[in-house]
Amino acid sequence: MNAPSPAARFPLGRLLLLMGAAFAANTGEFLPAGVLPQMAAGLGVSEARIGLLVSTFALTVAISALPLTILTSRIGQKRLLVIAIFAVGLANLISALAPTYGLLAGSRVLGGLGHGLFWSTAMPYAASLVRQAQVGRAVSVVNMGTSLGFILGVPLGTAIGLAVHWRAAFGAAGLVLIGFALAVAVLLPAVPRPIAEPARGSLLGDRGLHRMLVPSLIVILAALGQYSLYTYISPWILGPGGVTVGALSTLLFVFGLASAAGLVLVGVVADRGLTMILTIVLGATALAVVAMALLAGIVPTAVLVALWGIAFAGFPTLVQSAALRVATPRAHGLAGAIIAVAFNLAISGGALVGGQVLELQGLAALPWTQLAFTLAAVLVTLLVLPRVLREADREHARAARARAESEPAAASESAPERGTADCTG
Repeated sequence: MNAPSPAARFPLGRLLLLMGAAFAANTGEFLPAGVLPQMAAGLGVSEARIGLLVSTFALTVAISALPLTILTSRIGQKRLLVIAIFAVGLANLISALAPTYGLLAGSRVLGGLGHGLFWSTAMPYAASLVRQAQVGRAVSVVNMGTSLGFILGVPLGTAIGLAVHWRAAFGAAGLVLIGFALAVAVLLPAVPRPIAEPARGSLLGDRGLHRMLVPSLIVILAALGQYSLYTYISPWILGPGGVTVGALSTLLFVFGLASAAGLVLVGVVADRGLTMILTIVLGATALAVVAMALLAGIVPTAVLVALWGIAFAGFPTLVQSAALRVATPRAHGLAGAIIAVAFNLAISGGALVGGQVLELQGLAALPWTQLAFTLAAVLVTLLVLPRVLREADREHARAARARAESEPAAASESAPERGTADCTG
């Protein structure tokens, strides 16, 4: 598949299909949190062991995404998307039918394998559908599925679990995912995986991979801070936040809606100055959590939680755009996998860091913990990211000029051959 022409229309319909698959996949990932008591009672295990199912899923993604991406580098992106979405759907169906906790945990490992492969493939695939100037917007559309999973998917799955059975919630998620796998197979075009192109030299020495360490470090710092607080957001809201139990679900819903709004906003401006917008996003996040630490009560907490959601929601889109931009063409397919690994390590690590802070310092210290990690991410964004972006842009420009110069030369060399062939014919 050739690169999209400058006049090509933005492929919103195809990207919305990927967004739907991301929505269903994210819903399945966090569904245990919504039906945790019912699952614990049904399987006869503690709620803490059910909570480990989310960590198991995230750790599986972190461990497997990069090796799976390398092992499947010769398989077309569309085929990989179908396989990944089907695997996550099958995992949810196994979860719905699992008679024991052990089999349920095994299904979560299968889901994590498919989930990591999906995210390592979906972003490069989305980028291949649009012009370079539209990559940020395309990634933002697909990422909207993640926010919708939090806003609509998990609450809807929870409602099904309460009204029918927790197994019905997993079964519904599985069937929806298999439906999306079939839709991707039928409706989306096939595109080649850039990493499958003949490579000169070892990927370990690829400058693009070295540059991807910078957006990965930004992810680890910012997401460690984010999930050190977000993992314990419910007890924080009820404690230092000064909010009553009756308003908790409403505030979490507000956070989800605000996150969706923030993602839409970043999607509009994502391609207009990556370093500046990423700095604004992280700075606004820092200001929001500082204000949360200093103010209490339902009104200020509600406003600040909404601002926090708006501010941080666009962060994944921006760092994924940065990773795709600094990657070389042959390592493009690894960009999504590397960012997925960084995010899932940070999700697991953030919960661990937040738990330690909670035990040693209490809930009131959690916003300050996030602030410290977020400020570190801001420093890397300001001091290091611009340099690697400039280096990548220069490298891409040189490669484009080399291709442009080689095409006329190749055409002139082939012309005499065609003339000779005509004379002898």
